[in-house]
Amino acid sequence: MKYNVARNDKYILKLKTELEKKYGLNIQQIEAGSRGVDGETWVIFLSRSRKVFAKIAYMQGHKERLKNSTIAINYMIQRGITNINKILLTKDEQSYMEFNDGILCLFDFIDGDIDFNIPYERVLENLIEVYKIGDNDVILRENFEIESIIEKLKQLIDIESRKNDELGQLLKKHKEQLNVDMSILKKAQKLINKDGKKYITHGDACVNIIKGSHQDYLIDWDDALVAPIERDCWFFMNSREKIININKILLKNNIDYELSNEMLVFYAYKSYIIYLNDDIEKYIQTGNKDVLNDIEDLFDGWVRERMESIKI
Repeated sequence: MKYNVARNDKYILKLKTELEKKYGLNIQQIEAGSRGVDGETWVIFLSRSRKVFAKIAYMQGHKERLKNSTIAINYMIQRGITNINKILLTKDEQSYMEFNDGILCLFDFIDGDIDFNIPYERVLENLIEVYKIGDNDVILRENFEIESIIEKLKQLIDIESRKNDELGQLLKKHKEQLNVDMSILKKAQKLINKDGKKYITHGDACVNIIKGSHQDYLIDWDDALVAPIERDCWFFMNSREKIININKILLKNNIDYELSNEMLVFYAYKSYIIYLNDDIEKYIQTGNKDVLNDIEDLFDGWVRERMESIKI
């Protein structure tokens, strides 16, 4: 996020003007959105009965992910997927626009709130609809590369642990465990089958599903990637029974795939390091104590529980 820009009336007026110019809209009102972690979100009211959802990415990595997500979303819509929100095109039929050094996308607004308590079986059933359509060659594909995220974490630990602030002390406290975690990820990378079947995966569907009265909606496809199904399922690996049941559900829906322990471990540890890198950078930029709390939670929260549930 572009943290040093005030979200005041001047900013909102600029947002309204640019949206009307690029999309040909007649905007009645703009309100801050309650959804979104990495990006900035706004609810755009076009009339009493219609509103759309704007997401803006300012961090470089997030900008690229948001651009890629538009390719995946448009492909899924073309293949008949209805449980995702559509992208609105600009007047010149682009899926996003540049705004204030960021990337902005407009989506149909899905009424409702994210439900964090939807059973994993229901989350999986929504994902299976996407798995069934196959993929194309344009959507980003998993390359199983981990060297860059490991090197990034090492550099952040080295630089920040020299400081005697809260973040530095926290990283020094967990430095030994982090070295073990990176070693386990490297081991998993060597053991996994990189040539197995791949599908369009969401990346964190379990915290991005809106429960509707007639159907659910999977939102926030910023991390869409053609990858093994374990990328979506490591969130549920705190129970051997869940893994067995997931395999049964996949088979019942004609998805010829069986979860691999090595691949589950790979994605759990890879995701953990990505989350940690992102939160450390976010805290360095903002100094937000809530982000520091998020970092602490990574060391002993639900992600750690998943990581330690399966051994390889």
